Amino acid sequence: GGARLDLSYDYYGRRLATVGSDRTVKIWEADYAAGSAQAWRCTASWDAHDAPILRVVWAHPEFSPSLIATCSMDRRVILWEDRDRGEGRWPAIAKLMDSRDEVRGVAFAPVHVGLRLATVSADGFLRVYEAPDPANLCQWPPIAEFLGAVGGDTLDNEPIVSATLLGSSSTLPPAPGLGLYTGLGALCWNPSPVDPAELVVGCDDGLARIWRYSTDSGGWVLKAILTGHQMKLHDVAWAPNPGRQFHLIASAGKDGAISIWKLDLKDEPDPRGAQPPQRIPAMVRLEEQPNTPAWRVQWNVTGTVLSASWESGAVKLYHSRHHEVGTWECCGTLQTDS
Repeated sequence: GGARLDLSYDYYGRRLATVGSDRTVKIWEADYAAGSAQAWRCTASWDAHDAPILRVVWAHPEFSPSLIATCSMDRRVILWEDRDRGEGRWPAIAKLMDSRDEVRGVAFAPVHVGLRLATVSADGFLRVYEAPDPANLCQWPPIAEFLGAVGGDTLDNEPIVSATLLGSSSTLPPAPGLGLYTGLGALCWNPSPVDPAELVVGCDDGLARIWRYSTDSGGWVLKAILTGHQMKLHDVAWAPNPGRQFHLIASAGKDGAISIWKLDLKDEPDPRGAQPPQRIPAMVRLEEQPNTPAWRVQWNVTGTVLSASWESGAVKLYHSRHHEVGTWECCGTLQTDS
């Protein structure tokens, strides 16, 4: 029934959600009764969208143990919740239909940021929604909407602060024309609880951009532009930080490359308040397969091992050699069916 385009484990790794080109969502549970944690059984399957589904994510169990969000080429984001645990029924509890083009990425915020959901679309907009009442997961008003791929051609000497949406959808900017703005392909929250709310966004112009929420301006400030790819980005991943003095961000591109950036985004005093964005080159390019697009990157829980996958079906694991963060080597390879 169609290609699987994305999968996501729940917080405990006991359930798995898969989505694909057949427009269905499937929920799988580890069947420990079978004597192996690798035995999985499908507990729910339903037609979810009117077009291929591109992403699926789980919410943190602090808010709900059975809440997922999906995004699709039908321009919608839908939230589903299994309210009768074990019954296999996952009704749609909210539909977010602000995008004017396919929605390519969706991500719940880290638990310390609150019950927020960010999305990126081919129309160029980054949108953030929030459930003001965790007891009512049917309401997800938008709290921000702005173009996520600004500041790419030249690096301005002035800060770039987004226009932030507060209130009803009637105040949204006018719909962009086709091809007018640079599309967005992926996003990931900064998982660190000691940092402000931050997002890294992978863009169709081959750049990744880091946006930070500013309590001073009430908007999102472009903090950095990450360079290193020649074609659009398919995925970005912000590494968990168990105590390092820097951050690591990885990306997968259509050009076949996997890039890693090392960044220290400490704020320096600036009398103007917000600062112009930094332009940061990739610390290392791990692989170059020009005819084989890279599709996914993901870190382990300590941010020390990176997994990457390509359209050919190859999956590779990388770690830094002798704890030298600038030197990475392959420590495992898996070849699946393409």
